[in-house]
Amino acid sequence: MIIRMLITILQLSLAAQAPLDTIGPAANRDPSPSTLPQLGPHRFALADVNAITVARSGAEQQPDRRTESERPAAHPVYERGLLWKISGTGAAPSYLFGTIHIEDPRVLALPAVVEEALNRSTSLILEADLDLTSIGGIATKMVLTDGQTLRGILGPPLYREVEQLLERRGIPAVLTNTFKPWAAAVLLSTPASSSGVFLDRKLYLLAQQARKPIYGIETLDEQLALFDGLSGRNQIQLVRDAVAQHAQLPELIESLTRAYLRRDLAELVTLTESIQSPDQHTADTVKLRLITERNGIMVKRILTRLQEGGVFIAVGALHLPGDDGILRRLAARGLQLSAVY
Repeated sequence: MIIRMLITILQLSLAAQAPLDTIGPAANRDPSPSTLPQLGPHRFALADVNAITVARSGAEQQPDRRTESERPAAHPVYERGLLWKISGTGAAPSYLFGTIHIEDPRVLALPAVVEEALNRSTSLILEADLDLTSIGGIATKMVLTDGQTLRGILGPPLYREVEQLLERRGIPAVLTNTFKPWAAAVLLSTPASSSGVFLDRKLYLLAQQARKPIYGIETLDEQLALFDGLSGRNQIQLVRDAVAQHAQLPELIESLTRAYLRRDLAELVTLTESIQSPDQHTADTVKLRLITERNGIMVKRILTRLQEGGVFIAVGALHLPGDDGILRRLAARGLQLSAVY
C-alpha cells in the first residue's frame, strides 16, 4: 500500500492546516505483547507498492537470498479470488483479503461476505503502521534535506515537465522543488486523493468503530526505506517513466479497477507487466525488491498473527498471486486456503 499512503500524505500533510482524524473512538489496545506494531487513529491511510511503481523504478540487481527451504513449493495456481479463508493453524480460521488502493465507489462498496468476515474477526491487520505521531515528520522523509533541489537533480527540461504536471494537481512549484525524485514520481503515478478514504482506509475505519485491535505488518519507516534505498540514477529514471506514462494513467487505473472487481488476480498481474519499464532488468529487479522479498517478510509476520485465530488480514491484491505470492507461500507452510469471494 505504499503508493496510496504516500500520495495521501504528500497531498494532505503538506497542506499546513490538515486536522487529524476525529472519526470514531481509537482502536482498542491489545494488552498482550506482539511482534507487530499496533495502529492508532490517524487521518492518513497507507499505500502499497502497486502496479505502477513496480513498473517504473530501477535498482541494482539483488540476488535471491532465500534458501531452498524458504522458496515456495509447487502449489495450485491462485488466479482468481480476493477473500481467502485460512485454516490449518490449530486456531480459529482467519481471512486474507486483497485490496486495491483507490477511492472508487465501486471498490468501496464492500461485498457482504467481506464485511461479514471482518465483523466476525478478532482484529484487523493492514500492511503498515498508521500510528503516526507527526504529520510534518512524515513530510520531512519525502523532501530533500541536503541542500539539493529537484530541479538541480533532474535538470531543467525534465523538472519543468514535472512542475507543470504537479501544478495541475494543486501542488505549487515551491513544494515540488523540495521533493526527492521518488516522491515526485509517486505523486505523478497515482490518482489525486479527494476524500482520503480508499479501500484499506475504509477497513481501518470499520475496525476502529468496532473497537477491534488494528495492527500493521510493516512500519512506515520500512516502507519509505524501499524508495530511499534507490540510487539517484534509479530515482531519476522513475520520474522519467512517470512523466512519459502520465497521460495513460486514468485508462490504466480503470483497467486495473475492472480487473479487481472481477476478482481476476491473473489479469492484475498481466496489466502490471504491460506497463513495466522497457528495461527488463530494471523491471525484474524492482519486482524482486518491492514485491517478492516483501512477500517473504510479510508471510513470516502474518504467521505470528494467524496463531491467534480469527484475524482479518488486508494487503494489496498484487501480493497474493504468483509463484512467490503470499497465497502460495502460506500453502507451502501447510495451511489450507479456500477462496470465499
